[in-house]
Amino acid sequence: MPVRGPARDPSSTPSKWPVMTPPAAVRARRPLLRAGLRPWATTATSHLTTRGRAFTIAGGATVVVGLVVEVPDVTRIGLLLLLLPAALVLTGRRTPSLAAHRAVSTPLLPHDGAAQVELRITNPGWRTAPPAAALEHLSPALGGSHPVVLPTTEPGTWSSHAYLVRGTVRGRHTLGPLVLHRSDPFGLTRTDVELLPPTDIVVLPRVEALPGETGLTGAGARSRPSPTAGENDVATRPFRVGDDLRRVHWPASAHHGHLIVRQEDHPVGPRARLLLDASWSAHRGTGPTSSFEWAVTALASVATALATHGCGLHLVTAETVRDGVADRPLVLATVLRYLAVADLVDHDLGGLLPVLGPAGAGTTVAVVPDRDLTLFLAGAGPRSRAGDDVLLVLRTRTFDGAGRLSYGSPVPAAPAPLPGLPRTPGWRCVEVRAGTTVRAAWHHAAVSGPVPAGWSRR
Repeated sequence: MPVRGPARDPSSTPSKWPVMTPPAAVRARRPLLRAGLRPWATTATSHLTTRGRAFTIAGGATVVVGLVVEVPDVTRIGLLLLLLPAALVLTGRRTPSLAAHRAVSTPLLPHDGAAQVELRITNPGWRTAPPAAALEHLSPALGGSHPVVLPTTEPGTWSSHAYLVRGTVRGRHTLGPLVLHRSDPFGLTRTDVELLPPTDIVVLPRVEALPGETGLTGAGARSRPSPTAGENDVATRPFRVGDDLRRVHWPASAHHGHLIVRQEDHPVGPRARLLLDASWSAHRGTGPTSSFEWAVTALASVATALATHGCGLHLVTAETVRDGVADRPLVLATVLRYLAVADLVDHDLGGLLPVLGPAGAGTTVAVVPDRDLTLFLAGAGPRSRAGDDVLLVLRTRTFDGAGRLSYGSPVPAAPAPLPGLPRTPGWRCVEVRAGTTVRAAWHHAAVSGPVPAGWSRR
């Protein structure tokens, strides 16, 4: 049910709703009109309906018949039939004096969460806007388009319309555009006016609650980490793609023969690096039950659990490497946003491994398909003996229908050999099959203690 009301004093109106009284609206629009602009919708498309096209064809045929039989009255009737739809098309291009605003309760929508969208339609002009039907176009993942019925809007008044959207599929989705549909009294023409452009809303990935204790020394301590073997503890380091050129240390670069940048200060507190292998050729399955979606859910759940315990987060994905933030600490909201828009890429994980960092530079949690396992182990290098790094290996053939389990089914707790897995000293390796929950995999890897090389808990 739309809510209507008059324009109010700005001091008594929430700041997110810019409402003007009619005199103020007229004064505000005069400089815009002189500049050739309008403070409301300017995109209008008018076209003939099926009845209008038939009317035009009939008019053209009547004109031809009148000319052939040389009857002027018949020709005049045909011209009138042609002029009527043409005049309606031209008059339909006039945009209504309506302004619209869209407010979303949250730009980051949790998975399976709901957000309220409120549309406010105001009339800042001096003409009364007649009733009309509008359509708020939505992504299919948000439930499809939402119809909006606009009542008669007097000058200086507004109407409010609210609806809910529910995020069931992670990713970036669009709200809008809001399109007003009008037709003439004869039904010959239809005019579509875009009142509002699209707005993005991000649906975050699904997050599973993980055990409270991580069991990882690199992620559980809160003291300032000291440099360990293999960690860069000097003031400079080699240049990486995405580094700010203002951090280049030119004297050191001239001495070494390649670009050297100033090393950032060591972060205070524990830190963890999360790696997502998004190679298109390595993953299997489609939709929410694919191996890639399991990997995204796993990293989102791990990031949430580690951030709750005060751990700094570094996310290594194709998107963070592209944006040059893979080696920078990120807040949890930013990590979840990157994971929400993560997508499969057509190259392997070779471009991610140089950013992963050496052993001892905090805890590493990697989710890798079995097809890329050898490449990952060769590029990641040896890890520390503490066994703080977690490697979740996806058995992708089970996500492709072979030996598949229903999602959420119980996973055997006893450790079993992982066939074909090379020896991985320093890694806590867990085999993940279709149906394995993130909680079970994380419990076996992080809580139950280090896993002998070549073995996993599944």
